[in-house]
Amino acid sequence: FSMDYGTQVSIHHTAHIDRNCRIVDTPVAEVKIGRYAYIGPNVTIVSTGPPPTKTVIKNLAQGRRELTGESVTICDGAWIGASAVIGPGVTIREGAKVAIGAVVTDDVAPYEHVAGNPAREV
Repeated sequence: FSMDYGTQVSIHHTAHIDRNCRIVDTPVAEVKIGRYAYIGPNVTIVSTGPPPTKTVIKNLAQGRRELTGESVTICDGAWIGASAVIGPGVTIREGAKVAIGAVVTDDVAPYEHVAGNPAREV
């Protein structure tokens, strides 16, 4: 798998991250992956964002770089299916399941199963 920075990424040693996963991280927001969490192949976890404001765009045009981000937490025993996308600020609670290809933009409750784009409870 690959990460952009890696400075704020914490992966428990019992978690399993399958091939071709990507963590699009930033130094200003944490990504935490808990015990026995499973991350399927081709999953993307994004902690960068939210979209830039007019002020941020103006500062970038003036050569000032601003990093933004919102932490992502994948709790113990959560299961993320292949090709899912987990957005900024999302927490996937303990034992929750995210279906293959789901796009998760809101928190997922413990043991809840979500699917779709945007992800909804099934």
